[in-house]
Amino acid sequence: MSAVADVRKSLSDIGFACATGTAKTELVALITSRKIRVIALILSAAIAVNVTFQSASTDISKVFTLSATDLIVVLPHNPFGWFQTAAGEALSYTPDGVVATTCTVVYAKI
Repeated sequence: MSAVADVRKSLSDIGFACATGTAKTELVALITSRKIRVIALILSAAIAVNVTFQSASTDISKVFTLSATDLIVVLPHNPFGWFQTAAGEALSYTPDGVVATTCTVVYAKI
């Protein structure tokens, strides 16, 4: 299958999720035998914090540093995705301190 064909998903394969938390927070529950690929994201925090995304307990993203002068991260639509979970694992994120964070994702079930 070509890369172009891989990113053409039906609407039933696209999902949206939003979560707020102060510790490890699940964004998307596991989907049996499928990966969760993040194709867009908005992340914000109340104060400066570092945040990483996980597939189960494995980090799957770089560390996003939200500083006191820039408390939001936006990853615009990327049809190839920014990162993805392993098959059958939930997508979650974890701030490195007890900080109020909010994350909204658009994802594809692969």
